[in-house]
Amino acid sequence: MTLLELRQKLVSLSGRYDLVVDTTDYVDNGANFILNAGQRWLDRKLDHKYSVGRLFKQVSAGNVGVTFQLCRVILQVWIQDTTEGNRTLLEKKSPTWLRENYYSSFGDTTQYMPLYYYPAYLRVFPHNPTLADLQMYLGFADVSPMLPDDVVYDGVIFMPPADSAYTVEVWGHFYSPELTSDTQSSYWSVRNPEMLLMAGMRMLEVFKRNSEGVKDWEAAVKEQLADVDKDAADEDVTDIDQMEG
Repeated sequence: MTLLELRQKLVSLSGRYDLVVDTTDYVDNGANFILNAGQRWLDRKLDHKYSVGRLFKQVSAGNVGVTFQLCRVILQVWIQDTTEGNRTLLEKKSPTWLRENYYSSFGDTTQYMPLYYYPAYLRVFPHNPTLADLQMYLGFADVSPMLPDDVVYDGVIFMPPADSAYTVEVWGHFYSPELTSDTQSSYWSVRNPEMLLMAGMRMLEVFKRNSEGVKDWEAAVKEQLADVDKDAADEDVTDIDQMEG
């Protein structure tokens, strides 16, 4: 179902025609917010095959990290040599470990193929610091990628600094893209539109502070989610006849 079709069905099922401007074109008047809130709730309730995304970014010599958006959980980070084509899985380390083992500014750190990474802490406080606030720290890898819009970005810091061009591949659980265009769709709207509508109905009850209504819709969604999870589990174990170790 497209966003327009979802919007039409949501107001029909709920009787909340105030969520659209009219019933001719069904122009949004709040329904999109409810549907997107429901979609984010579904994303957080279940990790599955289609919640996993692979993000690719190019880096050049001297780079120490990449930033991106809508990532809930970083699962793996790979790096590919763009010249030779070799792919390497980076080893996850703690921020403390990287600080202790790469304590110099990255400009003074020997460049090499990156080997280690950690999920970046991009938020600075206070928000939007001046250049003077960070000047003495800007040469360090865990400070340089910080952005004015830090609250909407995620990222990874890797070390050593890249010695040439590489492709960074980040595996993670990503939020579904926000539905904004009438013709737009998402995993939930295409594969499980009834669940997205249920999640939207739940959000309506949340904002009405109707705890019983919330519980009823959560019970209905939980049953549907269990089936999606079962399918994923069956796929994971198919043709696996021995334990890996």
